[in-house]
Amino acid sequence: MVEFKLESGPDVTWWKQVTILGGGESWRVWNQDGRSWCDWPNPSTFNCNTHSQWASIVTGNDARFVFSKAKGLFATHTDMYVLYNLSERLSGGDRVTFRWVRD
Repeated sequence: MVEFKLESGPDVTWWKQVTILGGGESWRVWNQDGRSWCDWPNPSTFNCNTHSQWASIVTGNDARFVFSKAKGLFATHTDMYVLYNLSERLSGGDRVTFRWVRD
């Protein structure tokens, strides 16, 4: 398993998300206004800021992290950055924390 976590700094209020894509699936963690969810916004995922996935999927050839944020006047959810080649950076048992420090 590889665990990934998204934290937002104290002054970050706009929507932020990290998604891991691989094996034809996607897993998301997002924060907004000091709250967080995993995969979908409902009471069962409230305050979830950490997700796990099988190492074989995370280190697969098509695996990548996508970092997204709300942007512009209408706070449109926009993909901003993509991190590829996860197999060169991660292996089973790793824990990765991403901290978004400003809007």
